[in-house]
Amino acid sequence: TLIITTDVRSRKLHESNKAEICWYFPLTMEQYRLSASLVYVTDPKYNNPIDNPSSYKVSAESDLQKERKEFWDKNLSDSTKEIWTPNGRPGEESLDTSIASIDEGFERFVLVLAKVYEADLVNLQKWTRYVWDEKGNE
Repeated sequence: TLIITTDVRSRKLHESNKAEICWYFPLTMEQYRLSASLVYVTDPKYNNPIDNPSSYKVSAESDLQKERKEFWDKNLSDSTKEIWTPNGRPGEESLDTSIASIDEGFERFVLVLAKVYEADLVNLQKWTRYVWDEKGNE
């Protein structure tokens, strides 16, 4: 599982509960593509905008909230936390951050758990491709 973060005001929360994450390494001419199911962990006052797949479960909603809070507290500096504090709507270029607090930012902070179900490696130098799925099939 990969951990990604976003803002509750982001459009992507309303678009899909699936994602593809890609990396390309020019020196080795390798491309990695990961296909994943997404679980959005939002502040309890927001309804999760996407029905997440039942194939990925965490023991209880409170466990997810604890994980979200722990990630916020331990992995983000105060200056990074300020990214979530702007007042306004997503996509606005000039947002007033003068009255926002870090606590307000946490309300908007979304922890996204990406459960990888397929990995695809393409080597353009050797013209080879390998695909693995969650069951271990190649």
